[in-house]
Amino acid sequence: MGVAGGGVDAMYLDEGTLWFGGKAVDASAVTRWCETDSSWVYYDKENDVGLFSNRISVIVADSKYVWLGTEHGLTRFDKKKGIFKTFTVFDGLPRNEVTAELVHGDSLWVGTSYGLAVMDVSSSDFTRMTQLKVRINHLAVSNESLWVATSEGVFILDIQSGKWLQFKDPEGLLEVSTNYLLFDGGKIWFGTWLGLIIFDL
Repeated sequence: MGVAGGGVDAMYLDEGTLWFGGKAVDASAVTRWCETDSSWVYYDKENDVGLFSNRISVIVADSKYVWLGTEHGLTRFDKKKGIFKTFTVFDGLPRNEVTAELVHGDSLWVGTSYGLAVMDVSSSDFTRMTQLKVRINHLAVSNESLWVATSEGVFILDIQSGKWLQFKDPEGLLEVSTNYLLFDGGKIWFGTWLGLIIFDL
């Protein structure tokens, strides 16, 4: 027993349950480990209806669902019913390859290989953010602003007003692909192709 083959690229701890996924070509299943009884459960596209891919790049969860970002769409796992459903470009995603996810209130922000969308979780309706036509690498929220790390720098959305701006630094270090961002008190950390960059907010 243990994590399914293919390596681990995504992990998420959801109330005593650990989810694991990998995006390698030979990824064989999505793995769930339950802390209460130390049991392992495996899900794969060959045996679980609604799961379109075994290759997982990102995992998040809310009170009702676990959300899996795959190469073939956004997959929702209903924790109560134990069933999968996958959303694709036909449902409103900019692209099928999901690269980033963020739960914020009743919304799920979904980054893809070419654009960003937000889902109203209660209705499953998507709204595309047409201002960003780039690869989305990471998402974070601070003070009702959505920070978006992309292949072409960092962008900020004021969620209330809907206004966008690009985060600029004097040396232009963040105008390259930014892979990750993290808030730490009054600082923000950026992981980029050029290395680690830190700013005071």
